[in-house]
Amino acid sequence: MPSLKAKINYPWEYLEANVNLLKKVKKSLIKGTIEKGVLVKGILILGKNSVIRSGSYIEGPVYIGDNCEVGPFAHIRPDTIIQDNCKMGKAEVYDSVIMENTTCKHMAYIGHSVIGKNVNLGAGLITSDYRHDGKNHITLYNGKKLDTGRRKLGAFIGDNVRTGIGTLIYPGRKIYSGKTTLPGEIVKKDII
Repeated sequence: MPSLKAKINYPWEYLEANVNLLKKVKKSLIKGTIEKGVLVKGILILGKNSVIRSGSYIEGPVYIGDNCEVGPFAHIRPDTIIQDNCKMGKAEVYDSVIMENTTCKHMAYIGHSVIGKNVNLGAGLITSDYRHDGKNHITLYNGKKLDTGRRKLGAFIGDNVRTGIGTLIYPGRKIYSGKTTLPGEIVKKDII
C-alpha cells in the first residue's frame, strides 16, 4: 500500500485521506483467499491469511489487511479500508476506515465512518450518513459547530467501544474510546 502524508485536523478528514490513498493503488494484490461465489469488481488489496467468504460482493478500490475474515454475504463498497485482524460478517461497509481487531459479525451498515481499534459492533448497528435536506453535515468539534463540507458523514467511534444490538447513530456523532451503547440505543449526541 502506498504511503500518504496528509495533515488531518478533523475526524472527517481521515475519510478524505483514505480516498486519496486508495486512488494511488493501480492494481489488485491478493495474498489471502477468495472463496467461490465472491464477486470482486475493481481493485482489491487482500492481505495474507485473510479470507472473503462466499456470497460477498467487493466494489473496489478496497483494502483488507492481514488475518481478516469478511462475509459470508458482506458488501464492501468503494473507498473502504479494513485493517488487520478484523471480522466483518454480513455487513455493508462504504467509504469507511475500520481499524485493527474490530469485529462486526452480524448484519450492519457502516457508511462514511471511522471505527477505532478493538471495537465490537453489535448486530443491527446502523451509522446514518445522509441529511434529509441534502445539505452539508454540521458537527460539534471541541464545543463548536463546524461545517464538515460533506453531504455524507457517518460516525466516529473510538478504540475499545462496544455497541449494543440495534444501535442507531445519527450522522457525524462521535463515541469516545471505551464507551458503550445499550441495545436499541439511538445516538443523537456524542457519547463522551
